[in-house]
Amino acid sequence: MIWIPKSHPLRAVFARTLRDAIFLPDKDDKRRLISWLARQNPPMTWDECCIFKPTLIKHHCKMSVPPAEVLYPVVSKVIETYGPLKDTQGTPLFGKATWNSVKNILEYVRRGYISDPPGVALYIQLGIAENGLPLYRCCRGTNYTEGGVHRTMHAVMPINGVSPRHMNNRLLDYIYGHNVDVGTYNSTGHRYSGHYDLWLTNKRQRIINSEQLRLLVPSARVVTGWVNGDLYHQTDEVSGILPVPDSVRIEADMLSYSDALPPKRHAYLAKKQGTRFPVITIVGAAERRLYSNLMRDDQSFAGPNGPVWRDAVKRWNREANGETIFYKVRIFVNINTTSLIHDDS
Repeated sequence: MIWIPKSHPLRAVFARTLRDAIFLPDKDDKRRLISWLARQNPPMTWDECCIFKPTLIKHHCKMSVPPAEVLYPVVSKVIETYGPLKDTQGTPLFGKATWNSVKNILEYVRRGYISDPPGVALYIQLGIAENGLPLYRCCRGTNYTEGGVHRTMHAVMPINGVSPRHMNNRLLDYIYGHNVDVGTYNSTGHRYSGHYDLWLTNKRQRIINSEQLRLLVPSARVVTGWVNGDLYHQTDEVSGILPVPDSVRIEADMLSYSDALPPKRHAYLAKKQGTRFPVITIVGAAERRLYSNLMRDDQSFAGPNGPVWRDAVKRWNREANGETIFYKVRIFVNINTTSLIHDDS
């Protein structure tokens, strides 16, 4: 957010000072870590650890970002102090563009967008490390939350040439494996070790803990420490291919799915979406030809004041047949129009 040339000698000092102004260490964790550092050979101070071993502090000390009324004057002071400083060549730490960026950042700080939300725990204690210090994982920011999923998901998903059913099953398999790995690490601090066949573990527990087995083998050990999801009411939440909400389906004049009348193409996708025909973007020669005709002749697509998308989608869906023409929602038709405009320009 604040661009500074890597060659500027004050770059690292400013970054550390700004970091220390924003992130305040937990008093108990800091006191515990200072005591531990003093017993090392050679001993190390807190300030030395911040410079040479910041990862150690990251793992063993919780940090908090104070409220705006506390944070704003401190961050402003750091920026005002370091920004004008020059190197031996006379180049200031902040250039003109950087000062413009800093003004926006200070406004975010003033409004409290940088501060921690009150009452929200942003750290998870994973356990006690080998050095005897508590081991934390921080949930602040988006790098781990988003990148930790998207990067690994991209690596395990097929690139192209697969059906919606295959893609959906791969996605569900990834979600389950990811949740088991992350959930185990967050709750125990240890990596998950075992298979991912949840149904086998559930069935094994149900059989071993059943009354019939207890009668046959009274000395059999009961399986404990496992929450059997088969014994609970199943959730209505859906992952993967989501159903089209009834309000959207009715507004767009789409019929609901019927097992008695499955579409000839993409029946799995239509069933998951809960619609008579699948809802997909504009594809194929027949759909492109229909789109061109409607844009030329139909008032809902080519009226004097431009397209009326709600009516345009209804008009399109009346042409759907599940073979060459499929259902659309407003965004699919709108996106196609936008792409055509960009292509023509």
